[in-house]
Amino acid sequence: VMRSPIIRSFVFKSILRSLELVPSPMREQIFSVVPAKVLSNLAKAGPMSWVPFDHQLDAASRACEVLGQEEFRTRLYPAIPRMFSDPAMRHAVSLVMESTNASAKPVLGFSPYFWELMSHNVCKISVIDEGMSGFSVLRMHDLPRGFAQSVGYQEGWRASFASLLSMCQAYSSIGVEVDAVKNQIDFVCSWTLNQTW
Repeated sequence: VMRSPIIRSFVFKSILRSLELVPSPMREQIFSVVPAKVLSNLAKAGPMSWVPFDHQLDAASRACEVLGQEEFRTRLYPAIPRMFSDPAMRHAVSLVMESTNASAKPVLGFSPYFWELMSHNVCKISVIDEGMSGFSVLRMHDLPRGFAQSVGYQEGWRASFASLLSMCQAYSSIGVEVDAVKNQIDFVCSWTLNQTW
């Protein structure tokens, strides 16, 4: 039996906060796919409450359509530091940043752990480390039907990994490779460290 994908409310709220800053009428076009009752329930939910992931995916997909992929990623970019500064995540993230000295590759290696704190039944993340400096592949697998082909889902993750790497003072490029047969997505992450002069 396939269980419904769910996400912590603070994650969905962080993403919606980024999309609320989109000017009219585009903002209304994006929010029209999220039922008013869902938004009302979300406003009342505690940060660690579970909410259906489907509504977040709908909002991301519509935002991609309305804004275009690049603008969607730009808008979503600040949501990741906001999620990680939420009381629900702050302690775990601080421990990871301190223990890894905020080094990009090991921080990316903690992505499966972060994701398990934030979601259930959405996907699994595996880190494929080919031993190269400045390079990692993050593989999403065990995805619900249709997620691998969702551009909103792909672009949301691209923004997430780029934002996470920027927290490590790294400038990144995130490629996407979809395997529809295996129902998985590889996010090919490469980066260089920002130079301070």
